[in-house]
Amino acid sequence: MNNKQRAAVLAGTVAFIAVGLFPPWICCFNGGPVLEGGRHYQTSSRPIGHHLIFAPPRSNDGAYYQELFDGATLDDPRFYEFKIDAARLTVLWISVVVASVALVILLRR
Repeated sequence: MNNKQRAAVLAGTVAFIAVGLFPPWICCFNGGPVLEGGRHYQTSSRPIGHHLIFAPPRSNDGAYYQELFDGATLDDPRFYEFKIDAARLTVLWISVVVASVALVILLRR
């Protein structure tokens, strides 16, 4: 392995760690009766960007939820939950690995 390949592996490792430190997050709406009587519940989720893993996004502002969910009538923060978007995180990690391997192959002598 030459120096350029080592640099590519190092850059890929740094990118992999950075993606893990700033994962994509989603806001999930869990609850809220759709029909009177409360037997049917609505669930939905929206991507909210990348945030530091040690400081997950939080909001107590009802207007934030109404804007995020296109005028949701329930603005109580208890109905909302922030989660890491595991599917997008996996795609990002796979992309970093594939790009790093391709770069190492391209940089061989």
